[in-house]
Amino acid sequence: MFRREFDELSVEHPNFKAYYTITRPIMGEAAEHVGRIDAEYVRSFTHPEKSVFYIAGPPAMVQELSQQLMQKLSVSGGRIRTEKFTGH
Repeated sequence: MFRREFDELSVEHPNFKAYYTITRPIMGEAAEHVGRIDAEYVRSFTHPEKSVFYIAGPPAMVQELSQQLMQKLSVSGGRIRTEKFTGH
């Protein structure tokens, strides 16, 4: 939804990097990752001990990923920012 803006931020701010994933792609859609975002996927491109995580999406996804980050990657709750989108 905000790919253009995130790509611009990546150019302007070297410490910002957006990663794109699609859970269920439609024929022809391309993404860096296909499937759900989970702790192992996050670990593959971050330094969990140094990162601040921003999670936005459906409430169940936000809750699940937040719990995985805390339990599997030992991320403190203070380094996880969330926004739950309902009705989508």
